[in-house]
Amino acid sequence: MVVLVSFALFSTIYGDLKFCREEMKLDGQCDGPHPGYDCAMEFLGKYGAGSMPQHCTCQNITNSQRICACDIVCRSQNNLISYEDQSKRQININNNNN
Repeated sequence: MVVLVSFALFSTIYGDLKFCREEMKLDGQCDGPHPGYDCAMEFLGKYGAGSMPQHCTCQNITNSQRICACDIVCRSQNNLISYEDQSKRQININNNNN
């Protein structure tokens, strides 16, 4: 029941989300037991929770660099929805409900 309510609320606020494949070139290697998770954390740190990274992969390109790639929420201009845009959208929805 809680999952259905959460999904309904999420769909109302965000509508139909589209995902774009995005890459980041980073220092370091794909180390540890969960390199995809580490890449997701990099995307969350850069773009915020609104990016909702999924299907992340890590690929070593040199001894000191790697490429992290994730599917993240698209936006028409920059292919990304920023945390600030998300906050404004939430505020507008809240104001419309009052």
